[in-house]
Amino acid sequence: MKVKEQYHGWVIELVSHPNGYSFHCWTAQERIGITDRQLYSSLDQALTIAKKRADLETMRWALTRFLDDACLHYKLNLDEMIALEASILEFVAAAFREDSAMPSSTEVHMLQATCELFCAYKNTTSKLQVVRITNISGWYFEKVVFPQEQLLFEALPEAELEIYTGTAWGATLVEKIRCSQLKACIFE
Repeated sequence: MKVKEQYHGWVIELVSHPNGYSFHCWTAQERIGITDRQLYSSLDQALTIAKKRADLETMRWALTRFLDDACLHYKLNLDEMIALEASILEFVAAAFREDSAMPSSTEVHMLQATCELFCAYKNTTSKLQVVRITNISGWYFEKVVFPQEQLLFEALPEAELEIYTGTAWGATLVEKIRCSQLKACIFE
């Protein structure tokens, strides 16, 4: 079984194996590709890692172009260039320090073993949304969903997906949907 999903100029292909899921990513122009041969225990985990890898590769391209332009156009000396690179790398590292807020891998594995449902949610609005599941004790689930983007994830049937829309003053809870209503039929 293979599932393809569009994500910010990338095509992500999730591949089902007897022991888990792997992924392949490539740009829509098929110039750059990423293949991860590691198996992930859940569809959501493979998709999350694939999106993060695509984001990191996109960020790497953008930062490389930015640093090249900064060096040429602003005539930075070596010390200024090193300071700029260090500042950007520090920012990127801080942006991806999510591990402390995440449950341990043992907790995640135990939860995924009990998940019975593959779910799909699509942000049909023109605004950025944050979705969370908070009614399941000990379970951390929070994702950003861009406009017109579809999110695939695993959940317990009794879990409730809370949808928040962001504003300049904070996030507003817009809707709660029971995950049993979001069942995805992609594996038949």
